[in-house]
Amino acid sequence: MYRANYLASLRSFISVAITRPQAIKFYLLPAVVLILLSSPAIRAQEAVIIVRHAEVLAKPGDDDPPLSEEGLQRASRLAEKLKGAGITAIYSSETKRTQQTAEPSAKAFQIPIKTISRRDPKGLVAALRSNNKNDRVLIFGHFQTIPWILKELGYQSEIKLDSKVWDEMLIVIPRGDSAPTVMRLRL
Repeated sequence: MYRANYLASLRSFISVAITRPQAIKFYLLPAVVLILLSSPAIRAQEAVIIVRHAEVLAKPGDDDPPLSEEGLQRASRLAEKLKGAGITAIYSSETKRTQQTAEPSAKAFQIPIKTISRRDPKGLVAALRSNNKNDRVLIFGHFQTIPWILKELGYQSEIKLDSKVWDEMLIVIPRGDSAPTVMRLRL
């Protein structure tokens, strides 16, 4: 039914536009608005919260260390602090440390962790745009990858994270065609 109405309207527009050029102005604005609203830059998340994984239990030669006791406690405190944030999607890299940091939040919000490659920020943002258009998304990453994720989300100012700081959170608020607003907070 909807498709039939749409096609009838389109036929009517074409016949009017061909016979009366002034009608183009009448139909042009709604067409432009429709095109803009379907743009991925405009149909963005409500908010994206990006957190670095918590403290690790460093062992020589371990490329994928688990969280330390302090890191596990920090991950639990983060989940508690974000309880009222309305998180609807959680992404984490494939490493033990980010997965373990994400687990308490996933349990608190009763949503699964979507695993993404830490080496593919473009793939992460593409997944956000196609799967989480109107969501409040929580992402767990690494101090090296978070700046890349921010750039892919449209934030062009350079942000450097300290490799020894574990309690930073970045809140990204999309703003349509403009660069997003980024708030940098300490937990």
